[in-house]
Parts: sequence; structure tokens; C-alpha cells
Amino acid sequence: LGVNSYKHTPTATFTVYQLASVEKFVESVSKIQGNTTWARFYTNNIDIDNQLRGEKEVFSGSLPIEDSGYNSFVSLPQNLGIGYYAIVATSGKHKDISWFQVNRVASFVTFASSKSLLWLKDIATEKNIAGAVVIFNGQQVGKTKDDGVALFETPPALIRKPTDPYYYTGELKFF
Repeated sequence: LGVNSYKHTPTATFTVYQLASVEKFVESVSKIQGNTTWARFYTNNIDIDNQLRGEKEVFSGSLPIEDSGYNSFVSLPQNLGIGYYAIVATSGKHKDISWFQVNRVASFVTFASSKSLLWLKDIATEKNIAGAVVIFNGQQVGKTKDDGVALFETPPALIRKPTDPYYYTGELKFF
């Protein structure tokens, strides 16, 4: 998992929580970020632990931070099952949170102002996933073909307007 460098400290303490459902996952992200997506860059004043109370802790311990060029990452000492997770990194007084999902699907998605592309592949079978329906904001916007690719019109809510600040495109959107 990618992590911040924590000012070049060689280790940090990490706690991984498995969230009970996709709804809990989205709720956790929304509670931390609120209505300001830039808040993800500063979480020191948020009671992260209290917001994850009741979620299943699946790992806690000190891990070495590995560097590769300008990237830093940690390797968890155990495999995680399919599900939704939050990982809390602690170094000194600094705490940070990230969310991730473990599943059997490898995905790639790219958005442009007119068309968007989604590609899906089953990791276990190494086969493309055909016939998967792509839903955005409750409406079907595409469907993957035999090659696992869905090419569809970009939903207007995902298209940046010239007046949008570069770091913010509106409220959070989830597929």
C-alpha cells in the first residue's frame, strides 16, 4: 500500500480495519472528508479512531516503510480477504487514514470530456469480464463487451468546467 513518507521515518504503526459493508465504507470516507475533499490532506484534528470504533481490526503493528524512487509503501504481513478496508498510519503525533478495497477484479478507468473507458479482468482466472453493467449515480452508463472494455459517454457530473478549481470538481461521486 502506498503511504506518505512521514518525514523519512523508517517505520510507522499501522492498523487495518475491515468495514462491514460498502455503505460503512462510503460513510467512513464521507465522515473524514465531509464536504471538503481537500480535507484528506489534513486529518490530524479528526478523531479517526473513534470513527472506526466497532469495525473489525484485522492487523495492528509496526511496519517498515519501503521507498522506491519518489514512492513509499508498506507490505502487510498477511493476506486480506475480499472486502472494504481502512488503514490508519501513526507516526509520532501524526495520523493518516486511507481506504481501499480488496476484490478479484483488476480495473482500469479513464475519463475524458466526451468518452470514458472502463476495463475489467478477473484476477483469479485472468479472463476479461464481459457483460458487467457500469452504473453511475444509479443509472446505467455502459456495459463491458467480450474484451472486458466498456466505452461510454462521460457523465456530465464528471466533466470539469472551465470555472472548476483544479483540485476540486464538486461533491464526492461513487461508481
